[in-house]
Formats: sequence, C-alpha cells, structure tokens
Amino acid sequence: YDTGERFADSAAAIDYYNRVLPLLAPEELPQILLDLGEVYELVGRWQDARASYEQALSAADQQNDPTTHARSETEIGELLTKQGQYAEASTWLDRARRGFEATGDRAGVAQTLQHKGTLLARQGDYEESLRAYEESLSIRQELNDQFNIANLLNNMAIVARFRRDFQKAQSLIEEALSIRERLGNRWAIGMSLNNLGNLALGQGDL
Repeated sequence: YDTGERFADSAAAIDYYNRVLPLLAPEELPQILLDLGEVYELVGRWQDARASYEQALSAADQQNDPTTHARSETEIGELLTKQGQYAEASTWLDRARRGFEATGDRAGVAQTLQHKGTLLARQGDYEESLRAYEESLSIRQELNDQFNIANLLNNMAIVARFRRDFQKAQSLIEEALSIRERLGNRWAIGMSLNNLGNLALGQGDL
C-alpha cells in the first residue's frame, strides 16, 4: 500500500471498531479496545490511543482480568516511550511487569523488559538497556520464542552500534537474520538485511 491507502484502511478500521464496541459482551471489550488503541497509534492519534488503552485497563478490571490489565499498562508504557515521556513510561512498564509476574505470565514479563530496554536505550543508558534486553532474551529462550529472540538480538545490535562495537552489532544482526530465514519471515528478513546495509554504510564500507 502507499501511504494514502494505509491511512484509508486505518480510518476504516477505526470506524468499524467504534461501531462494534457497543455490541460487544463485557469480556470481549478489553481486547477490542487494545486493538483500537494500536490503530490510533498508527495514524498518530496519541491522545485517542491513550484513552483507548485506559478504557481497556478499566474494562479488564471490571472483568477481573489481571493479565489484560497488565497488557494495557504495557501498551500505555510503550506509547509514552514513543512520545519521549520516559519517566512516566518507566512507571507504567514496571507496574505491568509486576502484574505479569503476579500471574506467572513469563511472556508478558519478557515483553515489558524488552520495552524497558528500548526506553533505556533512547535515554542513552546502554548498560541498563542491555541488561533488560538480556533478561528478556533469557525468558524468550526459555519459552523457545524464536520470533522474539530474533527481535531482541536485533535490539541488542542497535545498542552495540550506538556503542560503536560494529563487530558485535554485525554478529547479532546475522544471528537474528539466520533465525528469521528459518522462520520464513520475509518482512523481518528484509529488515535484517537493511540493518546490515546501514551498519556497513556507517563504517564507510560502500
């Protein structure tokens, strides 16, 4: 799609989601509100996204659903990270992590750690960023979540590049690429190849 088609599709999705909300059973509401928030993010409607995530949080509480509660907190934390509101984002992500830990949701804990690593990297705290990524990676490996293992390796490569450890960055990108090739994820393969190209360009290796 070109940009115009993507925005048209997003506008249609927002319209359909809003039309279906009054028709949903209470237990269906939190997930649809989370989905709606993600579409709002795609079109840059940050306030609407935040409102949708907060409504999902409230709906999850009404359904006594601590896992979706924590997922809603995670989405708010990631949204705030994208907006550069790092202190508040960190609070939400830490809260979400505690929620996932309380329910034994290891994948959820790994997700919050990955987001926290990105937040710390954006602040230039590369040591703590890597610690968060490595802790998340350990959980993803425990769960044999190959898709997210590759994503984390890619995140760690970005930090290595920021630290000008180009050899380490290349090694991590190539490891992620190998996993993505095994999974047959062509979009992710393209991203890995693009990252390798940017890494070479950054070193003047035309």
